[in-house]
Amino acid sequence: MALRRIFVERVNGSRARVTGDRARHLCSVVRLRRGERVEVSDQSCVFSAVTTACSTQAVDFDLEDKLPAAPPEPPLAAAVSLFKFARFEWAIEKLTELGVDSIQPVIAERSGKGLAAAAGKRLERWRRIAFEAAQQSRRVAAPRVHEPRAFAPALTDAEPARAVIFDPQGAKLPDSLAAGPLTFFVGPEGGWTDAERDRARAAGIACAGLGSLILRAETAAVCAAAVCRNQRLTEGADRAGR
Repeated sequence: MALRRIFVERVNGSRARVTGDRARHLCSVVRLRRGERVEVSDQSCVFSAVTTACSTQAVDFDLEDKLPAAPPEPPLAAAVSLFKFARFEWAIEKLTELGVDSIQPVIAERSGKGLAAAAGKRLERWRRIAFEAAQQSRRVAAPRVHEPRAFAPALTDAEPARAVIFDPQGAKLPDSLAAGPLTFFVGPEGGWTDAERDRARAAGIACAGLGSLILRAETAAVCAAAVCRNQRLTEGADRAGR
């Protein structure tokens, strides 16, 4: 059985510590105990470790071996238009589990005005959801969750040759995007407007579809991440077999 993975702020020599609310959670909810073996990540490296003290004030670890790093995958970024927060938070959790490296909340034309106004206040909660999901899925690091941005500047930030916008009008994901960094855009409830599609097209960004069915926004976000990641893993396997 895989060991529990725990993120720490920093590693000091052969020791690490967790304090505050996270220590209380590990002690009272997770019920971590002294002597329990775990894996510790400072979001750069992962170590095998032993829990040496566990209280609601602090949890201490003695670090043992540095664990080998998995082969790196090309960076994958998700630019996801705002939709109902409960569903948006579910999408953040699942995108994290799927290995997305950064999540950019996007204020699209059809994102509700109330959602756009309140999104900034949700940022810390979203980052905490990503942090916890990254630990649960045994990632080395949590994805970065950025401050919400309007669609136009978010589009400008993307490198056109390394970006794709998912839309029911799109075709197959281009093979040219199977390797290297990639940013994918997913629309809100109701989809992209014609003006947004035109803006993406004018920027030289590819448009791809997710099949003939109409998906909820959160389903589309997760499906898009899975499609992008699967294409990259398949390309990597093909390359390795040559």
